[in-house]
Amino acid sequence: MKYKTRGIVLNYIKYGDSSIIVKIYTEAFGIQTYIINGIRKPRSKWNIAYFQTLTLLHLIVYHKKNGGINRISEVSYLGQSSILPSQVKKIAMALFLSEVLSKSLKEETENKIQFQFLYSSIKMFYDLESDYESFHLQFLMKFSKYLGFEPHSAQVVISEMDASPTNIVVSKRDLEFIENLRLLPYDNPPKMNNQNRRSVLNVILAFYSLHMGTFGHFKSHQILKEVLN
Repeated sequence: MKYKTRGIVLNYIKYGDSSIIVKIYTEAFGIQTYIINGIRKPRSKWNIAYFQTLTLLHLIVYHKKNGGINRISEVSYLGQSSILPSQVKKIAMALFLSEVLSKSLKEETENKIQFQFLYSSIKMFYDLESDYESFHLQFLMKFSKYLGFEPHSAQVVISEMDASPTNIVVSKRDLEFIENLRLLPYDNPPKMNNQNRRSVLNVILAFYSLHMGTFGHFKSHQILKEVLN
């Protein structure tokens, strides 16, 4: 049976000689995995650009209630839904955000409120033409609400870090940044330099690990740091 849903592409891997397996966070079904046969052939009816990281899509999909790999019937963009190849900083940030979402989103069930937050945040990410270097930090602080461990103040983050064996020192300046990242909208970020961002990102990732178990190694973390330097 076919269903319509919006979706956010997380990543894809090559499969066989010409196919891919793509992971998409859907509005109707949560995390889903789809196989797209023949997309890497020269005359494929599919355009692989649809399945780049964090692309926003309108989908018509086949869905099996018992899980497993499904198929896509039709696909189209939802507005401005891709990053230009020249936007190196945005590409690096998108890869990092995709890793965060892949590690955080596990449920194969509908969650419209969470999906709308993610959709709106990513759309804003596309729309911002400048001052988005701290977007990933703002996103992490705001996303914690939908994962169930939103801190009601930056001091909560510090208190939990102090009570954990992380060995991360949180400065007074970090505390101020975290509070502003939590409260300020995406289009009005706090003024931070790259050293501030690196320090605060280490604190926030450690905070996530406290609540989600081992958050694991980020392949895109080092790339992001280098690009933002």
